[in-house]
Amino acid sequence: MAGYTVYLDELLVNNLIMNYAVLHLTARLAGAPYRFLRLLTAALVGSLYFVAVFFPETGNYYNFTSKFLVSVLVVFIAFGLLPWRRFLSIWALFFGVSFAVGGVVYGINSLIVNSGGGDIAGYRYVLPGVIAALLLVAVLGKKGRILRRRIAEGFFRVPLVILVGNKKVELEALLDTGNQLTDPVSRSPVVIVEYDSVCDFLPPKLREVFESKFEPDFTVIGANIEDPQWATRLRLIPYRSLGKSGGLLVGFKPDAVEVVYGGRVVRVNRVVVGIYRQRLSPEAKYNALLHPRLVEALL
Repeated sequence: MAGYTVYLDELLVNNLIMNYAVLHLTARLAGAPYRFLRLLTAALVGSLYFVAVFFPETGNYYNFTSKFLVSVLVVFIAFGLLPWRRFLSIWALFFGVSFAVGGVVYGINSLIVNSGGGDIAGYRYVLPGVIAALLLVAVLGKKGRILRRRIAEGFFRVPLVILVGNKKVELEALLDTGNQLTDPVSRSPVVIVEYDSVCDFLPPKLREVFESKFEPDFTVIGANIEDPQWATRLRLIPYRSLGKSGGLLVGFKPDAVEVVYGGRVVRVNRVVVGIYRQRLSPEAKYNALLHPRLVEALL
């Protein structure tokens, strides 16, 4: 019966490279922050588990339960402690990327073997597939932000209605899992909305501030609002995103917002609308970023 000569050092290196590439691509597609050493450590743990199955003493641990536990450990090492929904989404994406990249390696290596491969299961066997997979990862990694945005736009755009007094505005919102902004006083979730979409709600003095060519001093806005009801609605939300390393986002407390998600409607009263002066979508496909807490009741 034909056999293979296995070079464990070569398989370890190849598997380490592939594991790191898969974790790196997972991070890019998920939009998750990552560090080189964390990804490298996680990749090494997965590689050591893979190599361990070639030893008789540890071969019995190559089963579904062990694979499951190792995959959870690898994702935990790579991305740290995350909210459980976020962790599950990254873990599922990790498996999807692994299957896709592994399929590329298997397919190309099968062609090489069928074309006259030998009996050595070292770098001579897996190197062509590894190179092709790394090229795929490099291309997809550079396009990760675009791919992530298009996937999110296709699956997570939801109708949003903002209610203030006897007025309402209907918007197209993007469910953004990266939006974790909350009002520092009430801890209410913040929905980020383009200024043009809610300007009709705002009192004249506030509109003048937003339409000024100069960067407004948001810390004195409340003193210039004549309507006492609006003065109590106003909020200032610190943030570190949306194209800035730090700043203040002016917001207001609506009477309620309504979200249509999965064919159901959820009405939320404890929410703040944060006003963003620029476009949220360059293609104008949506004009609001929805906080994930607003749809938790529907999940």
